[in-house]
Amino acid sequence: GGGALLLDACWSALGWTHDELCMKVDFMPLFRELVAPHAATSRLLCRRAVWLVGMWLREVHVRDLPECYAFVAGVISDVDDVVVRLAAIEAAHKLVIDMHVQVDAFAQHIDTILGGCLVVLRDSTSLDVRLPALDAVARIVAALGDRCVTYVEHIITLLGSLWQDAQRDDDQRGGSGSSGDDAGARSLTCGAVLRTFGTLISDSGAGEELLQQCPD
Repeated sequence: GGGALLLDACWSALGWTHDELCMKVDFMPLFRELVAPHAATSRLLCRRAVWLVGMWLREVHVRDLPECYAFVAGVISDVDDVVVRLAAIEAAHKLVIDMHVQVDAFAQHIDTILGGCLVVLRDSTSLDVRLPALDAVARIVAALGDRCVTYVEHIITLLGSLWQDAQRDDDQRGGSGSSGDDAGARSLTCGAVLRTFGTLISDSGAGEELLQQCPD
């Protein structure tokens, strides 16, 4: 309703002006008392709430980061909406590459966050969804290393499927006769797949096994 739209506009302004407001606003009390409770009432506000966490991340004290991890993981788990889930995945990406990331605390939510990424990649055909989700997977693996080893087989299977989809699209459009936009989309997809595979080899703890499976 109108109340949700008004709050969304206010939170949007709060996010875009965080550089100017960070010395005047203590984000975490505001998050606990207003943002998190209202996020549960609307998908619009839920999406804006996880975006807000990402925007204000630099101002979140290290001791409060686990609370942010839990909130973002909860959205990925509980909200069955690809747009909201993608916003939460992008927030998780920011959280895991933060210089102050608390790896042990983040790893408590690896099943939810990494699992959510894989669900989004499996179910969506949109490049705008697949690319940030793939990037998040790569960053999570790079940060958490061998804690992700149980997911390696699932990720490899999914990467193979995404690669085959890109090649199949190329064949269906007549190869070199396809448009520049189509070729660009395939290039982006294949590049993201290769980067993620490279991260699995270097950081997942299963690199030697993966290399042994590669053809000569």
